[in-house]
Amino acid sequence: MTARITVVATAGTVSPGRPAARHSGKCLDALNAATADGVKLVQWTCTGGTNQQWQRKNV
Repeated sequence: MTARITVVATAGTVSPGRPAARHSGKCLDALNAATADGVKLVQWTCTGGTNQQWQRKNV
């Protein structure tokens, strides 16, 4: 099963964090530390890398 989400990184974001799945304990990760639009997101062992640091924006 594939889910589609949109992640927006802009100035004025709030609540920095490292989302992790409850069932696996793995973190939301930008595959291969990619930064381009449309990058695939995966669950990966938490490393604390910048590709696992996210911010939530109130819209």
